[in-house]
Amino acid sequence: MELPQNWEVRHSRTYSKDYYFNTLTKESRWDPPPMGENERIRASHLLIKHKDSRRPSSWKEGRSFERNYFWVGNSEKGEVEDLRNEPNEPSPAISLLSPHMLTPHLFSLSLPQEKILRTKEEALEILKRHQKRIETGETTLSAAATTESDCSSARRGGDLGHFERGQMQKPFEDAAFALEVGQLSEPVFTDSGVHLILRTA
Repeated sequence: MELPQNWEVRHSRTYSKDYYFNTLTKESRWDPPPMGENERIRASHLLIKHKDSRRPSSWKEGRSFERNYFWVGNSEKGEVEDLRNEPNEPSPAISLLSPHMLTPHLFSLSLPQEKILRTKEEALEILKRHQKRIETGETTLSAAATTESDCSSARRGGDLGHFERGQMQKPFEDAAFALEVGQLSEPVFTDSGVHLILRTA
C-alpha cells in the first residue's frame, strides 16, 4: 500500500497490531492516513446543543468561559475534544484550529453549568435562524459563534484549526471535507449537537 509522504507502518507491541506513524509530526493512528491534497483542512463552526447532546451543557449557561478549555500539547481542547472521534487509536498529535460555532455543549472547569433542556428540534430551529442571518449578510459565522456557540471555540470565533480525516466525528468530518473553501454547510447533526460549518482553508 502506498502511503503519503512521511508516513510509515509500525508495529504496536502493546496491541499486537500494525499502526501508521508520521515521522515528521509524530502522529500515530490505526486507520490509514488519507491520500491526496485535501489531507488537512481548516474550518469554523457554530454549535447548538440539545438535551440529548453528549455533554448537554454550555459555557453560556454557567457564565464561565475563561476556563472552559484545557491544553493538550499546543492545542486548546474543550468542545473541540467532543467533536473528535472516540479514539481507538494511539494518541495522535493534533492541531485543531478550525472556526466553528457550537451552541449547547461545553463543560466548565470553574463554575457548574445548567443542563441544557431544549429538544433537538428546538436546537435546529435556533441554528436555522443563525444560518439565515449569516446567509443574508446580517452577521458572520465568526461573530455569531463568539456570542452564540456552545463550544469553547467561541472564544476564537468558532475556529477549530486544521484537522485531518479521522479526527472529528464522522458526520462533521464528511460535511467539512465536502465543502469548498468559503462555503457554509447546511445543519449537521453529531453527538455534540447541531452545527453550521464554514470551511476556511
